[in-house]
Amino acid sequence: MAKVLISLVSLQRVPNVLAIKDPFFENIDRYLFISTEEMEKIGVVEHMLDSTGIGSNNCQKIVVEADSWQDIHHELSKANLDVSNEYYINLTGGTKVMSLAVFSFFNQQNWQVSYFYFPIKKNVIQQILLDQDSIEIPITFEIGVTEYLQSYGLRIEAIDFSPPHKPQHVSRQILDFYLAQKTGSGTHQFWTITGKLRPFRGKGIQFDQTEIPGLSQLISDLSMPIDQQEGLHATEIDYLTGGWFEEWIYQEVKETLGLTTKSIARNLQINWLGRDAAHGKNELDIVFMYGNTIHVIECKAGIGKGGSINDRYTRALNQLAVLRKDMGLRVNMAFITLTTQLRDKQGEIDEALAARANVLSITILDRKNIIPGFRDYLAKL
Repeated sequence: MAKVLISLVSLQRVPNVLAIKDPFFENIDRYLFISTEEMEKIGVVEHMLDSTGIGSNNCQKIVVEADSWQDIHHELSKANLDVSNEYYINLTGGTKVMSLAVFSFFNQQNWQVSYFYFPIKKNVIQQILLDQDSIEIPITFEIGVTEYLQSYGLRIEAIDFSPPHKPQHVSRQILDFYLAQKTGSGTHQFWTITGKLRPFRGKGIQFDQTEIPGLSQLISDLSMPIDQQEGLHATEIDYLTGGWFEEWIYQEVKETLGLTTKSIARNLQINWLGRDAAHGKNELDIVFMYGNTIHVIECKAGIGKGGSINDRYTRALNQLAVLRKDMGLRVNMAFITLTTQLRDKQGEIDEALAARANVLSITILDRKNIIPGFRDYLAKL
């Protein structure tokens, strides 16, 4: 007698990946996927096999008409399933007709069967019992960023799980210096100093060869361990001229939500044309998994001046929107910047820009609301 996990295939991969990987189902011997022609065209089952690491030799696939009760029963009958096996059926995916037809099929004979469902926004597995209330089983497996992206067929060309270059308090102190200068209350000319460092990005500088007023005092106040004889390395200049902002956001997310290393990554480069061949390479600043949902944050310290602001803002939002279509049904997205140039003369986010973000369900935070706004954003996840 074998234990068989049956998964109904749909665009939403998370419930099926959880069922395959959660320790509750660790004694499964074989896997049966009930798919459709539409799902076969985009390789959903193959992507899930890549993500979960289960071998195709332990798998069986049945392709049915998504909305045909009769065809689903017919294909299941043709599969000659062994009545002596024990079947664990995950009813979460597929169409409603698929769920009902599969449920009906296994109720018409003396199958050894258990039914399960993964409710949205609840970290539990519901075991459905016919004569009493459902049993809720805690989910203990945590889907990582890599597993999630692989389950959607996204090819990862680069990804950074390494810790930030500097401690969290340094990045926060830089943010305070930056905001203080912008409001006229700061003693450091942070933006002015780092602006003079920009020509040295990717290079590094020697202090005895390049004099930037206020730089030594800034480094001292930040308690950055710098060798005065060696100067600033390229990575340190990259950090001071903008990398700190991304690191601050990364650290705030990781610490506030208590994420593990595999659940949050920076500087992703993914390559996939998508279902409509609309896009290829995409670079994402921060991606993290929380509540079995993927979250994407684009961090932009600045977005240009003049007419380029709308173009860069619109381009960034469009990229987020396109990725939502191909990364799953539940993708939480945010656009965070240190500019205030998205605001009108009354100090409000420009009506047209705000409307576009609302239509795309993308959260916008800028310099004026970044501290309280970011806390609220994380609290609502």
